[in-house]
Order: sequence, then structure tokens, then C-alpha cells
Amino acid sequence: MMIEDGTGTGNKAEVNSQNQLRTRAINSIYHQFISCEHGQAYTASLGTELNPVLTIPAPPGGGGYMMYLKNTSTDWLLVLARITLSTSALMEVTVMKNPDIGALANSRTITPINKNFASGKVADLECKGWDEVGNCITGITGGDCAGTYQVNGFERILLDESLCLGINDIIAIKAKNAGDIAMVLHGYYIIPDCL
Repeated sequence: MMIEDGTGTGNKAEVNSQNQLRTRAINSIYHQFISCEHGQAYTASLGTELNPVLTIPAPPGGGGYMMYLKNTSTDWLLVLARITLSTSALMEVTVMKNPDIGALANSRTITPINKNFASGKVADLECKGWDEVGNCITGITGGDCAGTYQVNGFERILLDESLCLGINDIIAIKAKNAGDIAMVLHGYYIIPDCL
């Protein structure tokens, strides 16, 4: 017995001796699937090759906004899956939802890197990071707190693959206290055909 796919392509499915459809499946996390199959998973790093770790000065400054990311895609939601951090001292890290973005100072543009190096796709994101001038990026205010974390050393802040940014939504990340910090954001687009 042969079962055709119904689209007119003539593709046929395999059936076992009990006339049941035979299937094969591979289990992988959605983030990995989107990266490997669709080339739509990205990372954004606070540091650079020449300056991978930034130093937050001692109070009275003592930190503030380190990074922000805005989903500028007109088609897809963006999931912020995790934040990977390394600090030389205890720091309070706060994730803020949809703060107001004014005239920014002390920032540089970050180009997110596609996790699938074979993909030529680029992220529809606006991303800025602190340029190590002053204490932090200025011109970011307000918003709602989406989480506060105490970080001392290496930490992965797992957001349960569920911190989802709609079109034009913004996430901004603050770090408070003096010390060295390295930070990477990891995220991917939700591809509707893959749900």
C-alpha cells in the first residue's frame, strides 16, 4: 500500500505491515534547529576582539546600561534565550523591558553574529553596547523590570527560551557595581512554519 502526500507531487510515504505510517524523528532543541536548518539564531557580544572584557568604574558611577537590543523584524518574533555573563566581582544585573531610548551616548553599534556560519542571513536587530566611556550607556530610561540577578563570576542566565520580543520590542541590560564584565546575548527568531 502506498500513501501519497496529497499535494500532487507524487511523494509517497512508507507504511509498515499493520498499515501504519512509518516515521523517523530527530530530537533537538528549537534554538539548535532554527540555527542549523534556517540560519536564524544569533549572538551579540558586549566586548570586541581587541577589548573582550570591559571595566565598570567604582562608585559614584558604578555601572548602568551595558547593552540594548531592539527587534526590528517586520515578520518574526525574537526569543532571547539566555545571557552569558562573566564578572570579576558581585554585580546586580537587571533586564528591562521596553525602556525609552533617547539620544544615546557612550555606546557603539554591535552587529549580531549568525550562529550558523554557513548562513548569509543577518539579524533584523538594532543592538548597542557600552563603549567603556563614562559609566554606562546614557539616554535609556524607564521600562519594566523583567528580572534582576546577582552574578559573581561566570553565569548563564537562562530565560527558559520564553523571553519573546515582538516587533519593535526592546530589551536593555544593566550591570551595577565596579569590576570587569563580559556579556553575550543569545537569541533566535520564531519561524512560523516550524511550530
